[in-house]
Amino acid sequence: MVKTIVEFKDEIRMIRADMNRRGEFADTKLIASWLDRLLISLEAIAPQLDLMAIELEELVDAVDALASQKKAKSAGKKKPAKKKGKKKR
Repeated sequence: MVKTIVEFKDEIRMIRADMNRRGEFADTKLIASWLDRLLISLEAIAPQLDLMAIELEELVDAVDALASQKKAKSAGKKKPAKKKGKKKR
């Protein structure tokens, strides 16, 4: 059973290689076996993917909070007014 994304990718490669090697002679049982292996691997990796999604949401929230703080600080500082001078022709 896969536990990491790397192991999941390896399992996918093995299934694909098996399909390429024995695809011409595949019967219903063999196809069901490939599908079963894939589903078991997906089921095993799903918790890690859920955690990654949560971590990504937290990172986005942190970046948004930092960006809003930066905007608030820059809005608090006034830039000196530009002097309007005569335009050169």
